[in-house]
Amino acid sequence: MILTKVALSLLVAMAQAWTLDSRELIPEDGSSLAERRLPKASKVRGVNLGSQFIIEEWFTKDSWKNMGCYGWYDEWNCVKALGQAKADEVWKNHWNTWITEADIKQIKEIGLNTVRIPVGFWMRESLVYANEYYPRGGLPYLDRIVGWCKKYGVYVIIDLHGAPGSQSPNEEFTGHILYQGVNPPQFYTSTNYERALKFLEWMTNRIHTNGNYTTVGMLQVLNEPVRGGVNATDMRKNFYPKAYERIQAAEAKLNVAKADRLHIQFMGTSWGSGDPREFLPSTEMAFFDAHRYLSFDNRIEGTKKAYITQACKDNMGTNVTVGEWSLSVNSTLKNTPEFKYEGQETWYRAYWAAQAESFERSNGWIFWTWKCDGVEDWRWCYKKAVEAGVIPKDAGSAAALSPFDAIRKARLWVQSLKPQNLHSSLYAQPLKPRYPAEDLLALVNTDIRKPFDMAEVVVRIVDHSRVSVFKPSYGKNLLTCWAEIHGFRSGIIGNQTPVIHPDEASKGAQFIRLCDQGNIPIIYLHNVTGFMVGSKAERETIIKKGAQFVAAVSCSQVPRISVILESSYGAGNYVMCGRAYEPRFMFTWPSGRCSVMGPDQLAGVMDIVQSGSAAKKNLGKAAKVLSSSYKASIEKFRQKVEKESQAYYASTNLLDDGIIDPRDTREVFLFECCSP
Repeated sequence: MILTKVALSLLVAMAQAWTLDSRELIPEDGSSLAERRLPKASKVRGVNLGSQFIIEEWFTKDSWKNMGCYGWYDEWNCVKALGQAKADEVWKNHWNTWITEADIKQIKEIGLNTVRIPVGFWMRESLVYANEYYPRGGLPYLDRIVGWCKKYGVYVIIDLHGAPGSQSPNEEFTGHILYQGVNPPQFYTSTNYERALKFLEWMTNRIHTNGNYTTVGMLQVLNEPVRGGVNATDMRKNFYPKAYERIQAAEAKLNVAKADRLHIQFMGTSWGSGDPREFLPSTEMAFFDAHRYLSFDNRIEGTKKAYITQACKDNMGTNVTVGEWSLSVNSTLKNTPEFKYEGQETWYRAYWAAQAESFERSNGWIFWTWKCDGVEDWRWCYKKAVEAGVIPKDAGSAAALSPFDAIRKARLWVQSLKPQNLHSSLYAQPLKPRYPAEDLLALVNTDIRKPFDMAEVVVRIVDHSRVSVFKPSYGKNLLTCWAEIHGFRSGIIGNQTPVIHPDEASKGAQFIRLCDQGNIPIIYLHNVTGFMVGSKAERETIIKKGAQFVAAVSCSQVPRISVILESSYGAGNYVMCGRAYEPRFMFTWPSGRCSVMGPDQLAGVMDIVQSGSAAKKNLGKAAKVLSSSYKASIEKFRQKVEKESQAYYASTNLLDDGIIDPRDTREVFLFECCSP
């Protein structure tokens, strides 16, 4: 028994060394956001900005009362009671103060990468009838919030939360509560479908034509419609397909490139309105939303163990984001001594981790909601839960809190330790990448000053787009990971930024040695200009660590392939296994460039040397004439070096083994790296 506990502790410790920062670049089922992608992320971790544009009184009590809305329970009736002009005034104050730039900044700082913004159709004011009561003037505040999201690199989902005629009975979130049996929802008519479609078209146009909306990547066509019945069927048949078509038609009219098209989100099958895919013309850009509130699941036995167990068992499926969830439990339990939020922080921390970890097996999660007022219970309020220490300040630490995930990761890690046979695939039928190779034509940024995400390249090359990342929190500018390519286990090293710092050099050396010990071939993906220089880098032992990196490359005994994707200059070319270190093959993409020094760098050095020489000789006015002439010659030389660094020149002079089409990279790796 003692031995078992020790072994389990070791497994958990090993697994935690690989989690959560060592999360796969995409979930196990392969789902991710392919286009209009999250910046350097593949798991959605976010919060809803609830009550910003559709106020729900139950968690916005103080603000609602201060607006003069006490006694009313939806926006419609408060606007009607206050009068339109007065309502517009008080709502503008609310929009201006509820979510601020400080909120978006904090959201980013605590490890979240996404916000979901619920909006009502009345934000497009021309769609509102004269006999309808909604606040006016919200659009500039939406523009401002998405602008802040752009500033801080936060992904945005805009969600049609309140539809024309109200889509769900008895709900504040529609903006107009219609009570079942008294005045049922009126959304399910051709007229109101058309109003919603016009809203979606308008919002699509705004997203693609307003610079503030750069990180808006998903548009949800409708939040929480009715479950079951003729209305749900009619919606799936007559509204969902048109919503998909009209959004894509609006993008086609604007000539939006495929990589910039919006994902179109529908409530998933688990919501209970049927299969949203049933009548869709295509599912290429479709994503699905699941709202998983365990507090409303009456099948769960009322014990802490039962809640954790159910959270760990949940499987949301492919292309699904859990767009709403909370830390609440059943209303009959939430105030009992066992579950009351005060004094139970430790258990709720595990409850959060179990749910977050489960949802990250799919595409990720968005907590309901970010902010509350007049409510002390943090089980619905992410910001308060962080302040209470229940949710960690790093949203990516769910797995580190989950022993179940630690054990799973340990199993995968131990499985990878088996000896590698370079001439035998691990699988009879390896899985293809989840994302099309065609995307590789547009991923590389040819401006060396603007790095691209090497991870996006990798997931389009490796089996099932799955990787195991080595030390992702250390030396972040160097991507090091293991993956299978046609069933052959391979190590991959890629430059996230063109400059190699001391930490990246140390990490690269360690990774190469591990691959050598495991007999794992290494693939080098180049976008590098060299090592960081300067006194700070020298204090951080760049010379020592750089030498270790070079030594590891030169002493490596496993098969190696180098591919120059963009730039490969100077010492950076050496440590990425350039021609001098005899990789088995060295290929170049058409966008690749290779030289002893980058053209701009070389021209700059020559200019500095010449200027210094003229100053020392004290040539006076003659120096200016010489300088002008010399600058012209430097520019001419720079252009010559630029030309001779390009892929076609290098291949013509046999400096590599040929130019390959980026789309063929995966097949080239199969035949060259893993062949006898």
